[in-house]
This record gives sequence, structure tokens and C-alpha cells, in this order.
Amino acid sequence: MELILSRGLRKRIITVFVEITNFYKQFPHLPLSERANILWGYFYELEGLARLYGAETYKFFWLRRLMAIFGGKETHHDDLERAFEFALEVKKLREKWKKELSEGMEAVIGARVGITKGLTYYGEISGLNNAVTVMGNSVNLASRIVSIANDGEILFSGFEPYELTGFKHKMHGSVKVKGLEKPVEIFELLSRAEKEEGKPPYEFAFVGRKKELNLLTLTLKNYINDRRVRKVSIIGEHGIGKTTLVNEFIKGADIPVYYASCHSRTVTAQFKPIRELLKTIFKIKGFEQDSIIKTNINRVLSKFGGILEEEAEIFQWFFSVKSAEIKLLHVSPYQKMQRFTHLFITLLKAIANQNNGVIFVFDDFQMVDKTSLLLLKRAVEDAKVPALFIFVSLPTGNEFLQKNDLLIHLEGLSPEEAKEILESSGLFDEKDIKRILEITEGNPFFIEELIRYKMANPESEITKEELISSVYSVTMERIDTLPSELKSPLYLASIMGNSFPKEPFLRIMGNRAIIYLKRLEDTGILKEEEEYIRFTHSLIQEIAYRSILYSDRKQYHGIVASMFEELYRDRLEQFAETIAFHYIEADELKRGLYYTILAARRAKESYLNEHAIELYMDALELINQHGLEIDKRPELYFEMAEVLNRVARFEEAEKYYNLAIDEYRASLNKEKEIETLENLGKVYVKKGDMKTAETLFREAMGLAQSFDLPTLLARAYFEMGNLYSLKGDFAAALINFNLGYNTLKVYSQEMIDLLTHMAEMHYYSGNFKKSIELLEIALERSNELTDLARIHTLLGRVYESIGSYDNASSSLEHAFNLSRKTGDKFLETQSSAYLGGVQLHTEPEMAYKTLNHALESADAIGDLIGKQVSALYISKYYFKKKKYGSAEIYINEAKRIGEILKNHFLQVSTMILSSLIHRSVKEAEQALNRARQLNSPPLVLHALSTMGQINEISGYSDTAFENYAKALNMANQLANQLTQELKDKFYKQGYVRRLLEKVQKLSNR
Repeated sequence: MELILSRGLRKRIITVFVEITNFYKQFPHLPLSERANILWGYFYELEGLARLYGAETYKFFWLRRLMAIFGGKETHHDDLERAFEFALEVKKLREKWKKELSEGMEAVIGARVGITKGLTYYGEISGLNNAVTVMGNSVNLASRIVSIANDGEILFSGFEPYELTGFKHKMHGSVKVKGLEKPVEIFELLSRAEKEEGKPPYEFAFVGRKKELNLLTLTLKNYINDRRVRKVSIIGEHGIGKTTLVNEFIKGADIPVYYASCHSRTVTAQFKPIRELLKTIFKIKGFEQDSIIKTNINRVLSKFGGILEEEAEIFQWFFSVKSAEIKLLHVSPYQKMQRFTHLFITLLKAIANQNNGVIFVFDDFQMVDKTSLLLLKRAVEDAKVPALFIFVSLPTGNEFLQKNDLLIHLEGLSPEEAKEILESSGLFDEKDIKRILEITEGNPFFIEELIRYKMANPESEITKEELISSVYSVTMERIDTLPSELKSPLYLASIMGNSFPKEPFLRIMGNRAIIYLKRLEDTGILKEEEEYIRFTHSLIQEIAYRSILYSDRKQYHGIVASMFEELYRDRLEQFAETIAFHYIEADELKRGLYYTILAARRAKESYLNEHAIELYMDALELINQHGLEIDKRPELYFEMAEVLNRVARFEEAEKYYNLAIDEYRASLNKEKEIETLENLGKVYVKKGDMKTAETLFREAMGLAQSFDLPTLLARAYFEMGNLYSLKGDFAAALINFNLGYNTLKVYSQEMIDLLTHMAEMHYYSGNFKKSIELLEIALERSNELTDLARIHTLLGRVYESIGSYDNASSSLEHAFNLSRKTGDKFLETQSSAYLGGVQLHTEPEMAYKTLNHALESADAIGDLIGKQVSALYISKYYFKKKKYGSAEIYINEAKRIGEILKNHFLQVSTMILSSLIHRSVKEAEQALNRARQLNSPPLVLHALSTMGQINEISGYSDTAFENYAKALNMANQLANQLTQELKDKFYKQGYVRRLLEKVQKLSNR
């Protein structure tokens, strides 16, 4: 596997080694594998304990050692306290292990700890699940210290005296460490010091944030008064005082406060803040056993009762409680997350309502994972949980942080405010204070570090160099010491990026490339791998790049772009974005534009929608700012609008379609103008503005007739038919489809589209025979796999309505296989969803798997139709299983999507099932009225039958019989136009068979 080291830093990190001792003496009679399993249990507890204190735990050594680091991904002001508290808890855990050993065993199992603090290389290895690595003398020293500690001892080194005032410790001795000239002093940590002993850590004055604190207090007051959801964003750079402000505010808040951090070892740690928040709510520690976690969850949820108490197992599953995982084994991951989302929001509401308000604080929000962000959006914006939410973040482009009741953007302290902090310490004279203000520029973190430094070194001069170990200066010193002949290959490497293919580099550098690469590798700057070269530290690449003269940069970028073109000419699309970047930086904008467009289209075809939008924006910016390739602008507007429409950014899609229309009109390109008008009309359909959409379709029709463009005219009729279909006027839709069909004189793609939609209208109208006839004609005339998949999908739906489940399964399986061949994810998802619906009649458990897979796929690609159909059928599955709570969750999801899509057939079907779940005659009557308005006999049949079922359940047998009889009469009308074979299936299989049984049963009474 290719490993690429990136995003590295030189940071002062606290490294903790924990080593389990004497373990293998305890279980000599057990096989090695069983002993390993027991040992992993101990490691699980250690890891959980470390994470409880905010450590990053990422590596086990020979099933004996755990390494935890504090201050790696991000530094916290109390990292030392966290590390020492963790070490002291390890001693308690060691005693717990001894007590747990079985009777008769010698209780000698132990643990020892070594701790150091020092400048350490910290970085991520992308390509190996973004694993973290730390390297340096400090890490080696911690490893050496733990090896000389006795069982139960905690040894440490590398801390300043002022940092240790909160802990009891004693001198242990000194140790010689490889690579260091002088022996290192080692201390033993004994316990936390009593408050009266020793000098307490310096407490920094709270200054410069009075205005922000008052705003927070006023927001809290307003929240307490009206109990409406409030969202506050506190944004600022590292060390600017965000956490200090929040802590000061919370001191005066007389309501419960729950805290969660989004910080994690990897940017993508799923549900990190949600997990942290729930740990606080349920009082769960990171290393507790399943039984304790389960008890804590049940105890908290029992206070609220209702669905929260009933669904406690979902929260247990979220915390990986084995019994809950086993119980929910048959439930798909997507379904579990749907239930969890609903219950999580319900829990937050319950907490807020039970108390006089509640505050939820989310720190490090710049690192929030996508899934947590979506869930928090639903809680704050959709569900409007009546709580005060505070989001603390570095400056970021996250739009969620900008939409708020209060936005606090913290800047550096003013000179007066910074001076107040320095004076409050009593450590500096006027001369020192003036110098500090110049160095720190009002950053409170730097000021506090200087205060700490001065406490430890009272005689030292205050300089910027003594305040910060500058990564930049260290790196530049390293670069400056290189021989001049190595600087050119280093600069070329920095131009190519932090990691880049080896071959272009070697080709450009020529004969001595291998020698240069080897020498740079010897310096520790570059690392050669099988096909790639990488920088050992990303900051070396960045700083080397910035040190290159601008004119030289352009030359380098041009050379690299040309070499990529030459080497990868048979797969230019793959490298298009890289080549575009280099040509643009080389100021060869025309070629840069060409590859930017190529990269945008590749991203669009790969459904990388957001990235495609960014690339189209880059291309249009090049055209508009530099006057390049003006003739390409309308097609880019059109393609950009297509992607925006795909991701439901309708206002922006409308803007770009209008820009394309203006350009096409100016160039007299009527065909593209008509096509763009039709696409713009479809945007308005999705927005629900049917009037504007109809105007645009009619304009497209007029142009197509004027310029004698029958294919485009047929397409306009097709879109008009779709519009009427969505409005529920199936008759008008069918008229437009027929007009479009009759306009076409030869076979075309439009003819297949029209035949398919005409068949769909007949299907909605209950003319199953005509629908099947039209679909069979379409199958005969079509030779495109995508068309065949779409036709088979609709044919399967028709057969399912008739009760011909074998034919339906065959058609839908065929559709699914065809769509997989073509790579059409939307058709694949939808055919799978409808196939699951058919399987509900024949193989319910298979249906469950099919539908959950379809739902997950639809969610992944943003297919709302696939999501609605899947949710509707899953709800039906749960209803049949008498799991009404789960059925309701999915029927509500189907309703929500239905409001967006406005598909009347699916909306009424959803209403009918919803009425059955709720046993609501009123809701069933509303569905029946809607079905009659749509003039859709299949829906009328379904609604009448459902009303009968609700009546029967409620004990109204006479009314039930009456509705069943009406439904049976409607079924007879639909059956009369079927062939004898299909009529037999209609009566003998599934839905109508059960209807006949109901009528017979009630008539006998």
C-alpha cells in the first residue's frame, strides 16, 4: 500500500506510554490466542480511559504498550492536567484488574507509565486511514522511561517547575538516553496536590470580552423568556480566547450545560460531537462496560418515558452495546440511523422541556463531520429544538455557522486589553510590556504563553524567538543549508506538490535526477516510494514553494504541465485538474481553461457535483476575466445549471439557464435556446411554480414550430405532459404525450420517451392493458440500454398492480441489471426499490434487504424518488410486522419527500398507508377524495379497501363491508379490460384475493 506522509507539524506534545506488566504469568495454561483476547480487553479499557481525557490513542506495541498523546491534533490549555490525571487513573485501573483476577491466581498483573513533553514531529499518514505518527527524541525518551519504571510507578520528564504546582512529585534520578549528551532528570508522579499545598496555577484575567459576554448573556435572557431555539456562533483564530469566553459565560448560566467537542484524530470521525454530547447526557465514561452503559442509558431515558424509553436499544446500539447490536442485527444501518436521528432530536427536545432551558456547546466546530453537521442542522433548523446552541469554531466557510441569532467573531485584544492581562500577572515592567505587545499583536494565547515562560524563567529576556519554536524558521534553516545544486530539484518538487508521480520529476530533471533525489532523501526532505515521491513534511513543501521567485514559479509550472500532458496523453481526463492548475499558475490561461473544462465535465459525469460546480466556476471566471474562448461560455452556463439543478440549488440553476438563453439568442442558436428553455421550465416545475414552467414550455413549442424542428417540438410536448402529470391532470398529460408522439415522423429518442410516458398515464388511469401494449411497442423500438431499463421498470410496476408478481419481478430484475451495466445509478436505485415492493408480496425478508439497499443507494446519490419509494415500502413492511413506531418513521420520511417532489400518485399512496398506520378514517377519506380528483381507479380501489380495513379494525363491520364491496366493484371494472391470463392473476394473487376474502368473510356474518 502506498503511504503518503502529509499535514505534519513540529509541536510540543505530551507523550504517555502505558505498559502492562506480568500479564503472561497469569494465564500460562491458556492458549496464546485466548491470552491475547483477554489482553485486548485490558487495552480496550486503557484506550477508553485515555480518550475520556482527550488523548489520541493510535498504536499498540506487541500487545504490551499503549501510546497516548496530548496536544497532537490540537493543543489544549490543560493538556498536562489531562495527561497526569490519566496516568493517576491508570494506577486505579491496575488495582481494579487485580481484584478481577480469579481466585487462587497470584495478583501480580500491573501497569507502569512514562510521560514526556517535548518538540515532536506530528503528522498524518494518508492512505492508511489517515493514521497519526509522532517521532522525535521526546517519544524515544518516554519509551525509555516506561521501560525503567517499576510496576505502579509513573515517571516523567521535560516539564517546567511552574507546570507541576498542581501535583505531588519527587525526584527519581537520571537516565542516559541514546542521542543525548547529558543524562536526563526523571521525576515520579505521586498524586494531585491538595489545594492548600503549593502555589496554584496562574489564573489569567478575563479582559477584552465584556461586550461579547454581555451579548451572550442577553441572548440567554431572551431564550429563557420565550424558550425558542437560539443558535450562537463564536468564531476566531487559534488562541484568540473563544473557550475562555464560553467558560466565563457558562459560569453565570443557571441552567444545565452539555458540552461536546468535534475534535478528533481524523477529520472524518463520524458522529464525534454527537457521541460526546450523549456521553455527557448519559454520564458514560469512555472505558465503561456494556452493562454500565446500558444501565445509564435506561436510567436517563426512563425519566422521559414514551418512545424514548421504548427505543432505548437504539442508543445502546449507538454506543456499541453488544446485546443491542445483536437485537438489531436484522435492521439495516440506514434504518438504524433513521431511527437514531428521530430519537436523538426527540431526546434533545425532552431535555430542554424538562428543564428551564438547556445549553448545548459544540467546540472545535471547524472539524465537524458531515453526518453530525446534517443531524445538527435538522435539530436546529428543522426540528427547532428549544435550546441555546453555541458553536465554537475557527474561521471557516461553513454556511451553517453564519445563519444564527448571534455571531461573535473574536479578533485580537486591543493594546489596552492586552496590557491589562500582563499587568495583572505582576511579572513585567513597562519595557517588557511594550515589547510583548509588539510581538504578540494582541493574541491572548501568545500573551499567556509569555506569562508562563516568564514564571519559569524570571531572568530571561522576552523575545519572539523564545516565545515560539517557529516551524517556518526551522524549515528555512534546513533549506538554506542545502548545496545550491539541490535547490533546483527541491523547488521543482515543491511546485509539483506534497506528493507527486515520480516519472515526471525524473524526466524533467534529466540524467542526474536519481542522484539529486537520493541526496534530498538523505537530508530527510523527500522520500522516494515505488511510483511516487513525497515530502516528509508538508510544511517543507509549502515553505520551499513560497521561497521561489514568482517569475521562476511560472516557468516551473509550465514545464510540469507540459510533461504531464506528454506522459499521460492517453488518460488526460484523470490528470486534467492537475494540468489545469499548473497551466494557470504558468499564466498559460487558454490551456488552463481547456483542462479546467475537461476536469469539470469529468467531475459532473462522476456525480462529484459540488466539485464540478467549483470547476465550472473556475472556468467561467477565466473566460469572463480574461476574455478567453467566449463561444464556450453558453455551454458552460448550461452544464453548470444542470449540476445545480441536480443538487436542488434551483435559484442558482435558474440564473445560469437564463444566462445561457441570453447567449444562445445572441448567437441565433435556436436549437440550444429551445433546449435551455425546456430545462429552465423543469427547474420551475421542481420549485412548484407550474405557471412559469408552462409559459416556458409554450415558448419552446412556439419556437420549435416556427423553425420547423419536430424533434424539439415533441420534446416540448413531452415536458408539458410531465407538467400536467405532476399537477394530477392525467387526461391533459396524455393529450400532450399523444401530440408529441404524432409530431414525430421517424423513430427517435423522443418517441421512446413519449411512448413510455403515455403508458405511465394509462397506468395511473387504470388502463393496464393499454399501458402494457405501449410499453411492449417501446421495447421493440428501443435499442438503448438506459431506455430499456426505464421501460422494464414501469412494466414491472404495472404488473405489480395487477398482481402478476412473477412478471413484475422478471421485468424489474431485468431493469436493475440493465441499469447496472449502463452505470445509471438513479435507474438502478429506483428499479431496486420497486423490486423490493414486489418482493413484499412473495419474500418479505428478501424485500427488507432489497429496500434498505435501495434506500441507502438513493440517499448516497440524492435520488429523492428512490428514497420516497423505498421509504414507503419499508413502512409497509414494518406495518405488516406490527412494528408501528418504525412504520411511522418511514411513512413520515415518505411524506416529507412527497412534499418536495409533488408526485401525486406516490403522495396518495403514502396518504393511504399513513391512514392505515394511524387507523384514521378521516385521513383515508382525504386520500380517497384525492384519488377521485386524479381520476385514478387504482388509487380509488386502494383507498376504498384501506377504509374498509380501518372500519373492520375499529369494529364497524357494516361500514367495512360497504367499502370492501365498493372496492371489489372497482376491481371488477379494472379487470374487464385485461387478458384472461392477467385477469386470473388479478383475482387469485395478492391484493385483490385478500379483498375477495374480506368481502366473503363479512357477508357470512
